[in-house]
Amino acid sequence: MGRRFKIILAAAGGIVMLFILFSCSGSSKKVKGYVPPSNVFEITDFEMLTGREGANYRLTAVKASFNRIENIAELTDITVEFEDGDEKITARADRGYYLQNRYLVAEGNISGETGSLRFKTADEGIMNYDFESYTGTVENEVICMQGPNVIRADRAEMDFKTKITEFKGNVSINYSM
Repeated sequence: MGRRFKIILAAAGGIVMLFILFSCSGSSKKVKGYVPPSNVFEITDFEMLTGREGANYRLTAVKASFNRIENIAELTDITVEFEDGDEKITARADRGYYLQNRYLVAEGNISGETGSLRFKTADEGIMNYDFESYTGTVENEVICMQGPNVIRADRAEMDFKTKITEFKGNVSINYSM
């Protein structure tokens, strides 16, 4: 073999070695510092079950978009079911947010029922519920109906531990015996 051929072979071998070392070191850096292309992922037909202190919750949505960094889920066509012993409450909303495994904010046309009591809001209603404190509010032309009896208010504040609901703002009651 000629001297030139040995130099070319050594240079080519050196380049191949550098390429291999560069490829290996680069791939390990990519794995360590990998960032997903998007911090948001979507789930269709979302369902979540959770329980606290004897109470069970079931949260479903037609679509859920999760932000991994902020730990917030944006939900579409929501249904929330709360069950505590014999008490069961179901509420529905057009859209909302589930925040850090603790809090739900629902918006749009909100409706629901618990036993013989039904409730609903105007088209732009807002419902806030704190899963840890068992408290919630429903706002924007709240209407509660039980048989022929109707309570209307701007806002309803509920405490599910004490089972007390307070109606506030422009409250009117139609009561039949």
